[in-house]
Amino acid sequence: MKIGICIPSCRPDFFQKYILATIHHLNAIREQSVFLINFNGPWTKEQAKTASEIIESKGWKIKYVVTGVWDRPVKIAKIREIAAWLDTSVDAYMVGDDDFRFTAGTPSYPRTSGQRYAEMIDYMSRFPNCGSVQARYFLGGTPQGYKIFATWKYEIGSDHGFLLRNMFNEYGWCLTPPEAQEFRGAFEETIMVYSRIERGYWCATQMNNPTAHPHFNNSKVLNLLKIGDPADQFKDEMLHPSVTEVNNLKYIRERWKCPDWKYGKFRPPDACLRSYFLKTGEHYPWHKANTIDYR
Repeated sequence: MKIGICIPSCRPDFFQKYILATIHHLNAIREQSVFLINFNGPWTKEQAKTASEIIESKGWKIKYVVTGVWDRPVKIAKIREIAAWLDTSVDAYMVGDDDFRFTAGTPSYPRTSGQRYAEMIDYMSRFPNCGSVQARYFLGGTPQGYKIFATWKYEIGSDHGFLLRNMFNEYGWCLTPPEAQEFRGAFEETIMVYSRIERGYWCATQMNNPTAHPHFNNSKVLNLLKIGDPADQFKDEMLHPSVTEVNNLKYIRERWKCPDWKYGKFRPPDACLRSYFLKTGEHYPWHKANTIDYR
């Protein structure tokens, strides 16, 4: 499979500190991959060119665009889609963020980030109806070892990267349906995955992925989701309820007829699963079906 590593970056310092400094831990997928970067925010054309040359000097292919400053809260789905459109010929996209720190693994799981992503790619290549593979961290996942399996029981997010099958040839979009690209704020990843389930592609997960996400603050996320924060400095926060409730969350609730849906609800809405059945004539795979153990 040909893979586009799709990363939006609005933080030149993070990109240099994390992505550029640890890119060698992705070498296991280098030959089949191309970096697709949307440099935005404070990135200048000169800075983007320099970063691109560093990536190329390490033996990687890269395509990039510089899109400048976006109004906040940003349309993150559109920012990601613009990166994906840099190469619509890939089979799948590895979706990530600019503060990913790729690693050599851990003592218990001594495989690099690239090796674990290679397993995800191999898994998707074996199952043509697998539309996404989540890369989850260690919390509660250690007993699963190196397994990848079908699931509907996990939260969806790009906190350690996730693999999405490209929808361009079938539907004319890469990551997100056009009507959902205009929404501001977070939870765009959920729409990406549910949109594939709706079209007959199921979701899988891999636990114990070693990629670190140093600036992902789960406590802050949970606080914003539960009670919000009235302080002025959070008005533009992508996760703030004043943003999410009228953008991506509203779309999920209305499109899949689930008015009480909340992030953290593990099961996709029933209407989404019904669409899967109508598209495929089969029920959505049960949890841990289609398991492959990469030990």
